[in-house]
Amino acid sequence: MISNACGRGAARILPAALLFSLAACGGGDGGGPPTGSNPVTQVTVTAPSPSLAAGGTLQLTATPRDASGNTVPQFVVWSSSAEAVATVSASGLVTGVSAGPVTIRAVAGTVTGTIDLTVTPVPVASVTVVPDAFQLQVGQTREIAATTRDAAGGALTGRAVAWTALDAGVATVTAAGVVQAVSVGQGRIVATVEGKADTATVTVVPVPVGAVTIVPDAFQLQVGQTREIAATARDANGGVLTGRAVAWSALDAGVATVTAAGVVQAVSVGQGRIVATVEGKADTATVTVVPVPVASVVIVPDAFQLQVGQSREIAATARDVVFNPLTGRAVAWTALDPAVATVSAAGVVQAVSVGQGRIVATVEGKTDTAVVTVIPIPVASVSIVPDAFQLQVAGTRQLAATARDAAGGVLTGRAVAWTALDAAVATVSAGGEVRGVSAGQARVVATVEGKADTALVTVLVPVAARVEVTPRFAQAEVGQVVALDAAAFTAAGERVLAPAVTWSAPGAAISVGPGGATVSGPAPGIYRVTAAVNAARDTATLAVLGASSILSTAFARDAILADAAPGELVSVPVVLDLSRVSSTGDLGALQLEVAFDPAVLAYESFAPGARGALDVFSPAAGRVRVAFAETAPQGTGRFTVLTLRFRVSASAAAGARSALALTYRAPTSTAFAPYALPIAVGGTVRVVP
Repeated sequence: MISNACGRGAARILPAALLFSLAACGGGDGGGPPTGSNPVTQVTVTAPSPSLAAGGTLQLTATPRDASGNTVPQFVVWSSSAEAVATVSASGLVTGVSAGPVTIRAVAGTVTGTIDLTVTPVPVASVTVVPDAFQLQVGQTREIAATTRDAAGGALTGRAVAWTALDAGVATVTAAGVVQAVSVGQGRIVATVEGKADTATVTVVPVPVGAVTIVPDAFQLQVGQTREIAATARDANGGVLTGRAVAWSALDAGVATVTAAGVVQAVSVGQGRIVATVEGKADTATVTVVPVPVASVVIVPDAFQLQVGQSREIAATARDVVFNPLTGRAVAWTALDPAVATVSAAGVVQAVSVGQGRIVATVEGKTDTAVVTVIPIPVASVSIVPDAFQLQVAGTRQLAATARDAAGGVLTGRAVAWTALDAAVATVSAGGEVRGVSAGQARVVATVEGKADTALVTVLVPVAARVEVTPRFAQAEVGQVVALDAAAFTAAGERVLAPAVTWSAPGAAISVGPGGATVSGPAPGIYRVTAAVNAARDTATLAVLGASSILSTAFARDAILADAAPGELVSVPVVLDLSRVSSTGDLGALQLEVAFDPAVLAYESFAPGARGALDVFSPAAGRVRVAFAETAPQGTGRFTVLTLRFRVSASAAAGARSALALTYRAPTSTAFAPYALPIAVGGTVRVVP
């Protein structure tokens, strides 16, 4: 701004560039005091520039003029309106002190000319950011400074700094130069002052991991299940650190594994450790792997058939709720009907007997039941024993039918159906007993479950070759009835069944019935009873006792009937009972003879049995004679006279027989009492193998 003043008159603005004039109401020139002839009316102050820098200089020019515009030499006095902003010398040299507006006055006489100047700051030649390279952790802040300097390197203060972050994703900066670390990387921070700039580099590093925490740190999974777990990294103050890479590892991979994303997979029952590691820091979680619960059990097969004695392994599969099979589970097997079928711990079912059995498989409290139907082993064949035989008419024989399986094993407990194909010759009972009906041949069939066998029976009418009457010797009182029986035998030794027996007993009363004959004697004496079948016959003796009879029990009560092997000794006791006539056994003398078959027996020795003299000798082959003379009564009415010993011939054939015939002689009486001699008695020795 350039102004003219005339006294306190108004100033007008001159548009000429860099030229400022001032008109004074009074005259004078700039070189001296005003003159009266040419008074100064204005002072014009000019400057090469409207501004100067602080510390710089600017030369001003003051030109006094008169009213006609002529230059008037006049002394000019210079002054500054604000010496803190700029000073001015006596020659009009302005020196900038500090930035700001300032008015410089030039006074010539009484006329003042002014010029308005602006002192600008010292131009910034360079900017320096301190520090120009530094490091921050994500989230940290740091204030940095920008120093401005002039061209001479002098520090410039008070300059406005514009801060800019070129990489705001890494670090930001406030207007005050506070840098904020945002993310890992390198960021550039620019300080700009009056067009000059400098750049600092900030390296943003992660916040160090102080600890790692796995959530959850203990959990449970079933085999086959998965679960994602999380690892949280924290700094030393417990602050959560995001974006950190987590390295997952399974310390017990046989129990549980873990993916790079932290997904845990349960592998097998047990406890597994899962470790999360972040920048050298780690935490461990424990996973307890339990079996998948059993939801159901399925037995395969659940219904099957076995033959008695057979076995079969069955399987039980445990399944989860979605019916997936579960392996490695213990199965407890139970047989609810062990009398029908049993089961082993390994699931092997054994058929025991016919019926239905239930087999239960239990796995962790869940069960399933299989039904086994046990059937008989199929009959492959039937065999009758004997399969060919002979029977007499009215004779019976029990047959047996044996059922067998395909391997020849005997099958028991099978029902046998018996059938007689020729019932007029032979019949068969439901139990397999065959009965001869008439002479001929008949077929008997045994059927078991569709399989059959046939036996051939020949029915014969037997011819008796030998008859045996029992008892051979009997004693009775007068009129007492004695029962006798007769057995008939074929030449082969087979007994004739229901033989037609003809009985005779001269002098005795005899009655014949289906069971034999009954005989009684009307008076004391000897009665011969004969039984005849075909041409064979046998005779028994009935002694009807009187008051003086001697009772003989020589070969025991029913006569001797002994079986002996070749070379064996046979003892024959000779016993007398005198109780009817002498209670003391007062006999006197007695003679007896025993006849036998020398081809079967040989007399060997004797043993005395009574008090008295014995004379024993064999007058001929097949005979032994005994003479007994009593020296004193025996003291008892019954006593053994002696025992004869015979040896069976070593060459005697099995089945050979020898009759024993005992005959008594004398006495007929003694001085004590009369005696009736005992009757002759007999017996038989049969050779056996």
